[in-house]
Amino acid sequence: MIAPFNDIETTASLIKKHADTLGAVIVEPLCRTIPPRNGFLQALRELTRRHDIPLIFDEVVTGFRLGLGGAQTHYDVTPDLCALGKTISGGHPLGVVCGRADILDSADPSRISRGDAVRLSGTYMNNPISSAVALAVIRELEQPGVYEGVVEKGTRLMQGLEKALHDAGIAARVCGEPTVFQPWFTDQDIRDHRSTLKQDHKMSLRFVDLLLDRGIVKAHEKFFVSTAHGDDEIAHTLDAIQDAAHELRKTPVTLPRGNPVMLSAGRQTRAPARSRARRPPASPRALGPPAPSAPAAPRTRAPGRR
Repeated sequence: MIAPFNDIETTASLIKKHADTLGAVIVEPLCRTIPPRNGFLQALRELTRRHDIPLIFDEVVTGFRLGLGGAQTHYDVTPDLCALGKTISGGHPLGVVCGRADILDSADPSRISRGDAVRLSGTYMNNPISSAVALAVIRELEQPGVYEGVVEKGTRLMQGLEKALHDAGIAARVCGEPTVFQPWFTDQDIRDHRSTLKQDHKMSLRFVDLLLDRGIVKAHEKFFVSTAHGDDEIAHTLDAIQDAAHELRKTPVTLPRGNPVMLSAGRQTRAPARSRARRPPASPRALGPPAPSAPAAPRTRAPGRR
C-alpha cells in the first residue's frame, strides 16, 4: 500500500482504514531529494503512535549525511526503527537496523528456542573491516565544524545551481538539502514522486551529459557534497554548471540514435550504448564520495549514486 509523500490527509485516511492490518509505516524522511513539508513527519509520527503502528525511517541516504543524528535530529522526529546503509562506513558494505529495544529484542538469538524470535542475518553482518571504518568515520564526523563546513559548501553550490538555471531561462526546481540535492526540470512544484514525473527528462539527461563533458560526474540524479570537496572543487563545479546551463538553453535536446531512453518505476535512465568518442577524456574533480565522511576519497571523484 502506497501513500503520497507530503499528503498527510490521504495518508491518515489510509492508516485509519487499514490500522488493524498494517505491520508498519515506512518512509524516506527526505524522499529522494524532496523535503517533507512543515508538520508532515510530525503528523505521521503522531498517527502511527496513536494506532500503535511502528514508524520506520529509511535513512540509507540521509543517515549521517544530514547530521550525526540523520534526518531524525534534522527534522526532530524519532521513528520506532531506522535503517542505515553505507554512509555510516564511508562507502564500505554495511547495513544497520536500529530502534526501540523492545522491537530489536525480537532478533535476540536466545529467543529462538522459545519460538518467538525473528531470524536476522545477512551478507554484511559482522564485517570487521566495515565496522572498523564506520567507527573511524564517526570519530571524524564528530569533530567540531565538520557538518557546518559541508552544509556551507552545499548551500553555496545549491544556490549557484538555482541561479545558473534561472539566468539561462530554464524552468527548474532545485530540491533537497545542502548535502544532497538535484534539479528537476519543470516549472511545477515538486512535492512527491508523482510530481517529479512532470519534469523534462530529456533535458535532465542532456544536463548530465553537458556536465560530464566539463569534468563533472553527477549521474542522473543527485549532487552529493562531502568533506572531500573544498573551495576549488566547488568553484570549478559552479563554473561548469553555469556553462552547461547556457549550452543547454541554446542547443536542442536530443539523445543519440541507438541509445533509447527507458522508463522504470517512474525514473528515466539511458540504455547501455556504444562508446561515445565525442567525449574527450576528463578528470572529474567535483562532487562525489557517497557520504560526508572523512577520511574521504581523493578530490578527483565527483557525485555518484548513493
